[in-house]
Amino acid sequence: MVSLTCRVVRSNRRTPSRDLRRRVGAAPLKALFEALAVPLAQPSTPGARYRSWRTVAFDGCGSLKVPDHERNRNWLGKLKSRLGPAGYPTMMLMALVETGTRSVLGAVFGPPRTSAITYAARLLQLLDRNMLLLADRGFDSNHSREAVAATGSQFLTRCRSYRRPPVLTVLNDGSYLTQIAGLRLRVIEAEVKGERRTAPTESPSPTSTGWSLL
Repeated sequence: MVSLTCRVVRSNRRTPSRDLRRRVGAAPLKALFEALAVPLAQPSTPGARYRSWRTVAFDGCGSLKVPDHERNRNWLGKLKSRLGPAGYPTMMLMALVETGTRSVLGAVFGPPRTSAITYAARLLQLLDRNMLLLADRGFDSNHSREAVAATGSQFLTRCRSYRRPPVLTVLNDGSYLTQIAGLRLRVIEAEVKGERRTAPTESPSPTSTGWSLL
């Protein structure tokens, strides 16, 4: 019988690419991302425009796993469930993307305990009056809606089921005018696969009513 023992040999050699990344730091990669994170759609690109506006949307993911390193654990923490803490720290990523091309216009990330609306607020500086922002009900917030309107961009956001906007004027197409948090909005109600959905929107209208319509 021969007994074999396993000996672990640790190498102090570092890979050149890792050493180079550490010396260079994050600043050059950040500058490269900012240079490449631009709209890609042409006027004829399908799904990228509505009338004269470029359509953009927030897209987030709160389940990105990162290496189980002490610095990551201290910064991000670990999600907990009834079975105990997760095996790896989890990171929240929020991006502003161009619809149609899925081009990323900007991105922020951090601990998942911070809300999606808070991360999205850090991307509002990328909006302009030539854009139409599409957002799901997770972004149905008076403060968030006012902040988007302040950028000059148009928006179409889905409401939560418990919100009941006051009906001020009913339009011929069935939509109606309302006022939410000081904003004059048009509300569109639609039924998708048996589920009723409400979406207030703000965008220029050819009418002279003084209301912002889509």
